[in-house]
Amino acid sequence: VVATLRREGLLLGGEQSGHLVHLGRATTGDGLLTALSLAGILASEGRPLSHLLAGFRRFPQVLLNARVATKPPLDEVEAVVRQARQVEESLGADGRLVLRYSGTEPLARVMIEGPDQDVIEEMASGLVETLARELG
Repeated sequence: VVATLRREGLLLGGEQSGHLVHLGRATTGDGLLTALSLAGILASEGRPLSHLLAGFRRFPQVLLNARVATKPPLDEVEAVVRQARQVEESLGADGRLVLRYSGTEPLARVMIEGPDQDVIEEMASGLVETLARELG
């Protein structure tokens, strides 16, 4: 999360697990800090959380792993790059794809968010198959 925030020049980010980081206040996830920050926003806005989140649209998320024997830079694996580009074009602004290696296991991780669960599951499965074939 922190690496992505820094790379994208963002201050707030998190994962579905509830791990949130606000780089303006800390460099690690902190549940108590998150709760206090949210309470402060609610107090200053004077409106319930349901009103503040009225425009928020939560998309389904799929996270799959592919076992790999080697870990070359993913942007150098032509078949993966080609398929990732197709996924990103298909998702457009309505979703996102994150491809990365596990730092501790011989795995490549595929995370896709998008409006249609069945579609993103199919996309993720296809990428896992390609990763396993190319790097397994």
